[in-house]
Amino acid sequence: MSAESSHFFQNLWVKSDKITLKKENIEEIENSLLGIDILPETVQKIIKPLHEHINLKVLPTFIVFIISSQMIKILRLYSNSLKINPLYKPQVILICGANGSGKTSTLTKLTYNLNKDNWNVLIGAGDTFRAAATEQLSYIIEKNHLKNAKLVKAQVENEDPKSLVYRAYDEAKKCNADVLLIDTAGRIYNRVNLMEELSGINRTLTKKNIMAPHNTILIIDGNNGKNALYQVEAFAKIVNINGIIVTKLDSQARCGIILSIVDKFHIPIYGITVGENINDLQDFVPSNFVKMLLKIRD
Repeated sequence: MSAESSHFFQNLWVKSDKITLKKENIEEIENSLLGIDILPETVQKIIKPLHEHINLKVLPTFIVFIISSQMIKILRLYSNSLKINPLYKPQVILICGANGSGKTSTLTKLTYNLNKDNWNVLIGAGDTFRAAATEQLSYIIEKNHLKNAKLVKAQVENEDPKSLVYRAYDEAKKCNADVLLIDTAGRIYNRVNLMEELSGINRTLTKKNIMAPHNTILIIDGNNGKNALYQVEAFAKIVNINGIIVTKLDSQARCGIILSIVDKFHIPIYGITVGENINDLQDFVPSNFVKMLLKIRD
């Protein structure tokens, strides 16, 4: 994403004189949208209403308003949020994502939010081949005094994740947990054996409960640009993704691709993380996201 693309709409927003909207202007707008990692098909949907105003005098703010409104429309069309249903008991939520996406830290933030809402959470530390992941979960639970959160750890080194998930479900039933969060190892999404392992975890949960997992959340890094789209495509072939959480949106994230992900896969964005603190997982608000993306202010 070039600096020119990222500030194009910000500069347009502060101009006060009317301009005659020409085809060349629309082409410039199109290139700027492509420059913030929005795919061509989605760009065409965003700029479509502008063609009705060619050769008319319009305010630059009107142009930005049209573009932002189209973006919000796309995001709201498939808008949804993670909801906990007390009838499931436990509601099984499978967390997955590529290496380095911030999966385990996001799971702890989600645990914190669920605890705030008085839901009892059991975490299955399914990343059994990375001891640091389990240590991270234990440390954050203790540090933040998450009294309504418990952790099921591997019994032996490199325990089969399917075995741990099996035990975690039984423990969640036993302790009457509201939510069972399953952490999984980071996947290199184009490695068939690793993705098949995730499929095996999914099948194990379904054997325990035909409706499980009730939610599968994919964690994607907001800085990954078009690579995030490939990740969604790969994971969606293996598991039924109900929602996405986007991490690392506190930086100059190449996150225009989020619009195209929602537009192409019809998967809602459940939330975003904007920092490293335990309380930095926020609900996804389309209008706020679009303002950030276009760098415009009220």
